[in-house]
Amino acid sequence: MRHALIVAIALAASLIPSVVTAQERASIVGQVVDSTGAVMPGVTVDASSPALIERVRSTVSDSAGRYAVVDLRPGTYTVSFTLPGFKTVKREGIVLEGAFAATVNASLEVGAIEETVTVAGASPVVDLQSTQNQSVLNRQILDVLPAARTMQGGASLVPGVSFYSQGFTSNMTIHGSLREDQHIYFDGMNIGQNLTQNGQQANGVSVNELAQAELVYDAGSQSAEAAVGGVRMDSIPREGGNTYSGIARAFGSKGSFQNDNITPELKPFIGEGNRLDYNYDVNIVFGGPIKKDTLWFLLAQRVSRTNNLIPLPLTSFPQGGLAESGGQVAPHSTVRLTWQATPRNKIVWAFYKSEGGTQRFDVGCTATSFNSVSCISPEASYWLPTPLQYGSQIKWTSPISSRLLLEVGQSLAVPTYAFRYQPEANGPFDIQHFNSSTSVRTVASATAPQEYFNQVWNTVANLSYVTGSHNYKFGVNQNWGYQTTRVERHGDISVLTFVNVAGVPTASTVTLTNSPFTRREDLNANLGLFAQDKWTLPRLTVTYGGRFDYFNASTPEQSASGGRFMSPAAQAARSTIKAVSCLPCWKDWSVRLGASYDLFGNGKTALKTSIGTFLGQQALGLASSVNPSGGQTDARTWTDFDRNGTIYDASGNLQANEITGPTRNVNFGLPGIGTTQFDTRLPRPINWEETISVQHELFPRVSVTGGYYHRSFYGLPASSPSS
Repeated sequence: MRHALIVAIALAASLIPSVVTAQERASIVGQVVDSTGAVMPGVTVDASSPALIERVRSTVSDSAGRYAVVDLRPGTYTVSFTLPGFKTVKREGIVLEGAFAATVNASLEVGAIEETVTVAGASPVVDLQSTQNQSVLNRQILDVLPAARTMQGGASLVPGVSFYSQGFTSNMTIHGSLREDQHIYFDGMNIGQNLTQNGQQANGVSVNELAQAELVYDAGSQSAEAAVGGVRMDSIPREGGNTYSGIARAFGSKGSFQNDNITPELKPFIGEGNRLDYNYDVNIVFGGPIKKDTLWFLLAQRVSRTNNLIPLPLTSFPQGGLAESGGQVAPHSTVRLTWQATPRNKIVWAFYKSEGGTQRFDVGCTATSFNSVSCISPEASYWLPTPLQYGSQIKWTSPISSRLLLEVGQSLAVPTYAFRYQPEANGPFDIQHFNSSTSVRTVASATAPQEYFNQVWNTVANLSYVTGSHNYKFGVNQNWGYQTTRVERHGDISVLTFVNVAGVPTASTVTLTNSPFTRREDLNANLGLFAQDKWTLPRLTVTYGGRFDYFNASTPEQSASGGRFMSPAAQAARSTIKAVSCLPCWKDWSVRLGASYDLFGNGKTALKTSIGTFLGQQALGLASSVNPSGGQTDARTWTDFDRNGTIYDASGNLQANEITGPTRNVNFGLPGIGTTQFDTRLPRPINWEETISVQHELFPRVSVTGGYYHRSFYGLPASSPSS
């Protein structure tokens, strides 16, 4: 069990509040009374905004005079209250962001229905409805603050978020969560990440930040709609509008604009760091009506590139100098259509496509221990392209009645990436040389070539029933897909290792691989069913819910011819590799409970507490690690008799006599032997999160929040050596 205890105090102050505590989608809630304070059922409440393609969303107050208008897009709203025999009351300037629940109460007076009373007041900044911790970066913040123009870059502005970067992945945690528990959504649907998780999560289809209305980050106390409790990132896109409009933005820089604080006195002790060569980012977004109040479009195109210069120290590279990272041009295209098919049926379709990569991703030197570095030469680094990254989604929303809302969505994500040799290392026998005496790698990459292909489908269906005092929500989400990995090393060898003897590099070992091979893992079901309710009482709102999750992954029947260094028995065994089911098969229940209390009854201070159990993130990381068709190696003694620096002769023939000594892997090439085995009794990891916080409005549009967060982990997996 692992404990994480964090106390976080966050101040949020802006013209439009950027940190809120709310539910899954924005809403306007409140209570209607008459001039004597008696509750008023049957009052028609209209929430109107240019952000809505249907212009107006309506509901009716219940027997307790309470109402809730849910599932509202970010924007500025006007709320009107109408009942025959009473004056119409109108409240303007209600700003909604993320999932903020704005409390707007009304008092109706007897009068002619033609009379309208406009009530002045600042937009609420304290959410009295929910305990969910959420940060929202609206367009004003995104356009002004100097954060990276990405979903992950925006998270750096969220209080309490910690970043972990490894390789080409960027992971983040909040309040003690695990790195792999982060999850990325586009408009509430999961199409932003690859399938594999192994303590980290590779980013998938990217988002064009300028084409978004806001970026939303859930940081704790999440509702029953989410299975895991890490950082949940959601981009809420622009949708065009009833007028044609657009924006163009361009950035650029050269290395001459960059400086550092390394003085001449420090240079003998501090080596030169990476520096910028150039970068540019050109982004255009344009949208408008195809048919007013019926069909809107949004088009966006972004093109960017960054090239960094990486120093090659003379201690490791006699030639010294600088190597270019060689970032590729990265175009990103977005197409979005919003169709109000009927007054009660809205359909949104979107398509995202991006590509890019880095020519020399891991070039340069990295400190491995005190006074020790490991270096990779330019030709031995790997080229990391993302040749195909696209996602598409369609969502249907239908307010069946003033109290019943249906939402159904389907998405497809195809995030792919590859590790490839450099063009100068494309000879069939160009194999990485590793000098263990100097820790310098040359000739070719030992990581390349590998090709990854993912396909992920996601289905979402939610039904909300809102009475005003109660906000019931029921839903189902199902993910399924697969991933394939293709590996084919030069000469079926990954590394030739040398040692320096009297200053001369001398052969030492050769690392043999079982390539070429292709492996596949299937995600058969990642199913979640949830039910929750938000019960509003005088000054108190209680949220409670639960969910059931079913997870099923497997590997199909596979075959692989195997490499030249595998025994005939191993090659025969790999001709048919049996399917393996339940990697894993898990069934789990989760519960969530929270309460928010209007401490002084004036809507300016909310005391909140929550407790809930969350599941550990899982996709195909476990199935990938135990796939019997996975990669294997065998390190053998190598004697370079002809001193040509390789185990092949000039004609490309294998010199078998140079591979000497016993095998260090007696099961080399045999499928599933010597690899990690999965214990089917292993439970799914879970964690409990408890929170308590206070949010207080200091003055209009400025609030302060203080919170205490505690997280406990159970069922964390562990590995033990085979006997």
